[in-house]
Amino acid sequence: MYWHPQFFYCCISQPDCMNQKQIRRLHKIMTQQLAATNEILTLVKRHDQWLTMLYSRQFGAYPPSYGDEGDSQ
Repeated sequence: MYWHPQFFYCCISQPDCMNQKQIRRLHKIMTQQLAATNEILTLVKRHDQWLTMLYSRQFGAYPPSYGDEGDSQ
């Protein structure tokens, strides 16, 4: 899914100038972005072990665990 940064910037920088059509368009774009992000997050959570195996085979180590205190790097 692709959102249009120029449209997004124009709408956010001048919110008083937005008409109903622009608001609906921006809402649709943001809803699509949220749905795509949630789908990716669901797939990553569902295939966590498989992705870890692929990562370890490719890079010879486990993926970094962000926020864990056991990670020394």
